[in-house]
Amino acid sequence: MEILIEQLTDDSDDLRDLCVTLGREPAVDSVEEVRPPVPEGALGGELAGLLVHLAPEVCTALTSVLVAWLHTRRSRLRLTLKRHGNDLELTLNSDNDPKDSTAAVESFIEAARKATETADSSVSPGDSA
Repeated sequence: MEILIEQLTDDSDDLRDLCVTLGREPAVDSVEEVRPPVPEGALGGELAGLLVHLAPEVCTALTSVLVAWLHTRRSRLRLTLKRHGNDLELTLNSDNDPKDSTAAVESFIEAARKATETADSSVSPGDSA
């Protein structure tokens, strides 16, 4: 399963820190930095988000790490989580109650897991997705 995490501010230092934090989590298969196409003549693109790859059965680890990380930030942050394909979306604020954030992320991930299972089961063997 893939979850896209976007920060709704211009400072990408927090996203880089979250990338390192998620990269240390054994349950996370990989974390990729997402950058928009680089305009001609530019040196590089801004960090726009993180694409987290993980197995649906270990999503509790993502919830724990993400909520703990979000609520230890000194600055006020907003993160948006999207299931790959953008059909599910959740926005979290660092000033929300951590219990509320945990419940929201758990619900989001459960919905993403079910959507992924439904999409996977609709593809017959031999079909290309």
